[in-house]
Amino acid sequence: MPGTKLVVQYGDYHGFPEFCAACLSTADLDHTEVRSPFSFASQRFVAMVPMCRHCATHFRWTTRAVRLAAFLVALAPIYWIERYQLPRNWRDFFVFVAAVVAYVGDPLKGPVRVNTKHGGRLVFWFSNHDYARLFEVQNQCSYDSASNATVL
Repeated sequence: MPGTKLVVQYGDYHGFPEFCAACLSTADLDHTEVRSPFSFASQRFVAMVPMCRHCATHFRWTTRAVRLAAFLVALAPIYWIERYQLPRNWRDFFVFVAAVVAYVGDPLKGPVRVNTKHGGRLVFWFSNHDYARLFEVQNQCSYDSASNATVL
């Protein structure tokens, strides 16, 4: 997966640079919420990532389109279930799977991802290498071999 991973101790995290995380624009910034995945082993982390209105709108609509496509693909087995008169509970199962794929899962990620690790570490992934460098300047980042993070 192309991109840059950086590791920050929770106490050393000072937020995101005020540039669009996707295109580095400073005009008309909006803030998009990014959450770490749920885990019983670590606390969930929520951050507000700056994005220009154009990139934020593009990301929202692309995410919706991908979720709709994933939902429709997950519903495809229902056609075969109905065609071959398989038990009704199979259909219900695939409707449930389609709902989980479309709404609980994250089929499309944005320009920044975050994950929490044991010991209060935050692992950030950036699709824009230049934005990762700006983030590195603002926060004390380090290399962590356990998370396969790369140093800039």
